[in-house]
Amino acid sequence: MRCHVCKGELPNGALACPVCGTRTQGPPPVRRRFTGREEHRALSRSTVPWAVAVYHWIAVYWIAIGVWGALSATIFAESDGPDIAGIASSLLSAVVGIGLLAKLEFIRGIVNIVCALQILGGLLGVLTAFLAGVPLALFLALAQVATAVLMIFVIGETDDRGPNW
Repeated sequence: MRCHVCKGELPNGALACPVCGTRTQGPPPVRRRFTGREEHRALSRSTVPWAVAVYHWIAVYWIAIGVWGALSATIFAESDGPDIAGIASSLLSAVVGIGLLAKLEFIRGIVNIVCALQILGGLLGVLTAFLAGVPLALFLALAQVATAVLMIFVIGETDDRGPNW
């Protein structure tokens, strides 16, 4: 590098020109180019290695529950005929699972809202079970809160977009 005032040669990392004393801006920034898997790792925000696997398992679980519910409401239905409401809610669950696998932000946002509501309901259940003195209900309410928190966590950990500051 050379000084922009006196054109004297600057040593590496110099903060000022040794000839004229003009302050420099320091060494130029080094840019690294990523290729292939390195780029994916550099862009990925996930800091917990198991978060992606848990996220995919939960999405597959939503799909499986939806498909099983739809089959139960049609094929395994009683003699009354298929349960239309059961089919609709089951297919909605399957669509949510597919949306999670596809990382559709709209679906991920809806799941976050549902999980937040589950946390609130679970905390109310914890309080009710504690006051009633029912240990099994307390355990189930705590499990509801824990699974909702886990889902919000893995959605955040698998977000490919950086923070929007």
